[in-house]
Amino acid sequence: KYKIIFFMDKIISGSIAGVMGVLSFTPQLVHAYKSKKTDDISWLFIFSTLVMSIVWAIYGYYAVDLVVIITDVLIGIQVLILIGFKYHYDKKNRLNTTVINDL
Repeated sequence: KYKIIFFMDKIISGSIAGVMGVLSFTPQLVHAYKSKKTDDISWLFIFSTLVMSIVWAIYGYYAVDLVVIITDVLIGIQVLILIGFKYHYDKKNRLNTTVINDL
């Protein structure tokens, strides 16, 4: 009986933590998309977050913890989107700055 309660508590608390983890990254994506600027986001932060999500997903696989796997795959997808934004917007903003400075 107690194992079932503990298991359900683990799933519920893990799911809440997972949702909060994914949601905590979402505002940064929305802000980057709306402002079209990512120059204030460090590549070190992006890559360390990507590595973290990969390692946690691997851990979740070996621990057979679906909540950890899903959470970190979703965070990894968000980081990959942010990498795309950063590459595109930094390049675009750098070109715009160069053109303005050349005038």
